[in-house]
Amino acid sequence: MELNWYNKLTKDLITDVSLPSSAGFASYKDNMGEVENRGWEFNIQYKVIQTKDWGFDVGINGAHNKGTIKKISDSMKEYNERVNDHFASTSTSTIVFAKPL
Repeated sequence: MELNWYNKLTKDLITDVSLPSSAGFASYKDNMGEVENRGWEFNIQYKVIQTKDWGFDVGINGAHNKGTIKKISDSMKEYNERVNDHFASTSTSTIVFAKPL
């Protein structure tokens, strides 16, 4: 039997941000914020039959993960607002700061 638990805070999410071609270059790098991932995983194995030449095992595994946005850059907030405004009539999804994903 195996059981693992994790709590990982990822900082400095550096990513390329695309720009329109009229800007003179294709993209720039920006720190998009921090994300926390918490969860657990388990694995259970059982040897049903084991002989010298042959074996039969049964197993089960599972996992649960919860991701939370802890910080988001101003440029990402502005981008999300523009996207949400554009798709407001066709979409109900939004990105909300410090809520579970």
